[in-house]
Amino acid sequence: MSKIAKEKRNIVTLSFRQENDDPDYGTCLWADFYFDLDAYTLTIASDCGNYAYGWTITPSEPFLKLMSRINRGYLLDKISKSDTIDAKPTINELTKYVRGQIGRVSSLVREKIEDAVYGAGSTDVLVYEIADLLEDEGVDDADWYGVASCIEETFSANALKIGEIFETQVQPFLRKMREAYEDL
Repeated sequence: MSKIAKEKRNIVTLSFRQENDDPDYGTCLWADFYFDLDAYTLTIASDCGNYAYGWTITPSEPFLKLMSRINRGYLLDKISKSDTIDAKPTINELTKYVRGQIGRVSSLVREKIEDAVYGAGSTDVLVYEIADLLEDEGVDDADWYGVASCIEETFSANALKIGEIFETQVQPFLRKMREAYEDL
């Protein structure tokens, strides 16, 4: 038989609210950061999406201290996936790669590369499209790994915004809290 019990958790909540006079108003209007001090989990509910990650409990370092010192890239690696194709560097790398395979990249081939990058919904689709392009240009047995290694990925704009808010707003607040209460 199932059972439900109410738990009282040791959670610190920090709320971010964007104001009308912010230069990037509308990019993320609100975000609530929930720090579970006992379970070492961070849950973020926001206008930019919802994110969560749990760290290994480390008795030698309080959770808020850990959160006050991590960097944006580390946080993003934990809470999100870099599954968005970064178009410009990918186009540049693919152009170099295709040039190496066929010798010259015409403006038509360059346009096909750009269309493939901007039209691909995923890395896998892009690899197929560039492999097909290479075959159309006379390259037998396109090196799929070579094509895939040219694709640069980044985080979604929403995840990047949450990372920025965490680094520029939340962490300075956490550091002030730590100064006021050394045991955090």
